[in-house]
Amino acid sequence: MSPCESRPFRRDLCYKFGVIGLVTKQKSSFHMAAGMESSPFSLFFLFLVFSASSQCNEYGIAIHCHVQDCGLSQTGKRSSDDTTNTTDFDIDRIIGGIPVTSQRKYPWIAWMGTSQYGFQCTSALINDRYILTAAHCVASDPYATYYVTLGSTTLFQWPAGQSIQIPATAIMHPSYNPQIFENDIALLKLHTPVNFAAYPNIRPICLAGFYPSPYSVVTIAGWGRPSRDSNDISYALMETAVYVMSLQTCQSDWGSHINNNYVCVKTAGRNTCQGDSGGSLMYRTSRGVYATVGVTSFGRDNCSPDVGSVFTSTSQCGVSQTGKRSADTEGGALDFDRVIGGTPVPSQKKYPWMAWMGTGQYNSLCGASLINSRYLITAAHCVARNPSGTYWVTLGSLYKFQWPAGQSYQVTATAIMHPQYNPTSIVNDIALLRLTTPVDFIKYPNIRPICTSALANPPTGSTATIIGWGITQENGNQGSSKLMEAPLTVISQSTCSGWWGGVTSKQICTLTPGRNTCNGDSGGPLMYRTSTGYYQHVGVVSYGSRGCLIKYGAVFTRTSSYMNDFIMKYATDGEWCPAP
Repeated sequence: MSPCESRPFRRDLCYKFGVIGLVTKQKSSFHMAAGMESSPFSLFFLFLVFSASSQCNEYGIAIHCHVQDCGLSQTGKRSSDDTTNTTDFDIDRIIGGIPVTSQRKYPWIAWMGTSQYGFQCTSALINDRYILTAAHCVASDPYATYYVTLGSTTLFQWPAGQSIQIPATAIMHPSYNPQIFENDIALLKLHTPVNFAAYPNIRPICLAGFYPSPYSVVTIAGWGRPSRDSNDISYALMETAVYVMSLQTCQSDWGSHINNNYVCVKTAGRNTCQGDSGGSLMYRTSRGVYATVGVTSFGRDNCSPDVGSVFTSTSQCGVSQTGKRSADTEGGALDFDRVIGGTPVPSQKKYPWMAWMGTGQYNSLCGASLINSRYLITAAHCVARNPSGTYWVTLGSLYKFQWPAGQSYQVTATAIMHPQYNPTSIVNDIALLRLTTPVDFIKYPNIRPICTSALANPPTGSTATIIGWGITQENGNQGSSKLMEAPLTVISQSTCSGWWGGVTSKQICTLTPGRNTCNGDSGGPLMYRTSTGYYQHVGVVSYGSRGCLIKYGAVFTRTSSYMNDFIMKYATDGEWCPAP
């Protein structure tokens, strides 16, 4: 038997990818590039080809490996429990907490400090290399070497074979504001990644793609002071369950500067305190998976439960998962090659909110944009012929008529057309698509919503981006099978009215030499990238000239004009993500 076929060899290969549980192996007589493709529940089919290896020069092999999923408690309640409540609320009374019974209950929790026996804050593992904590935990010495201890529930103890202590470097949020604790979040990059095979009791927590709804139950854990009368931290890891507050209640307690970048909790007799900083606010989904929705940030000096505490939200919309980010020019750069005049989008993760929709699984009428876990924005004229029909929405794919398993999500939806849509004047050309089943952001980490705001109005002369699968040339008749993108210049209302006449303030126009929208792009987003690097949905592709003549540009429905009286009126039962 070739060494490539041996069980230890195949097991070790799985471990190198941070996965466990060898299932099967399969010979293959062909050669292909090494890579991975994901499938539901993170079961990876790992293609491992060794054509250049002296040991494996005759054939490639394919190995199935199970991934150790994030967010899975290794003890206690799991997904088979009551799905109406996501977190145990029967904890006795951190402040008002009880000791965590087993390290395996929250296998991602860590403590960190500037020395092996130093303790500053609580933190959480999010993958094999990075730890999530608060910016104020590292702000006093952002260039120091920190020591992170995983696998132990007792401070200053790291049992051999169970826990590991690794030095790390801090990456503090560049816009952290210590006056109001804005962007109070940081990463610790471990100098050596966690070996999940050697430490099966250590696992990462999931990053949530949603904002917890008011009055939902979440869990906090840490080594902070166990009561407001105590001056000492707890040597045992403590936990308690608390309620999420509404934004309005939080603002009344903490001030008007509080927005959706914060999450607030308040529960009688329970709270965080000094030493809990940097720890994760944990939400357990109906599948039994824990996700972090916040990082412990601040509270009253006396840790009073009467006003609770405030966390930095870890759930954000409008963030491109690849490509250019906030270091670029505000509004984007005109660096595309010459939708019409566009170039292929290089990765689905660049615009993870983009979808195509139609009346069947293999039918594409228009583009659409995910704005929360349950709703997408599209154009009213895309659904006007059959406003009560069933539509199919496909998220997570760059290509029309393809939905790779484990990456894309195809689901049925119903339309909510704007009640005052006028097909003659094409005003109020906006609609919502309500998904039959909401997106599971933990299961599909490559799918995320775009930000929406009643204040998102790109200035005249700024650059905005369009994406779509529409026709790619003037007077053409062939759409693109791959998602295309192009930057466009926003023009003034007066210039737009000169071309089109009758354009209202609820519409926005673009005109750019060599670039335009065309048939098939309808319903897709006009996107504006802010100076902090996230994307806002500012327009819905509505109409242009017959033949998509570039000299006339295009007209979009202005998203901000419909936020309060249409979008927020109907899209109420989805989970929203705040802007970064």
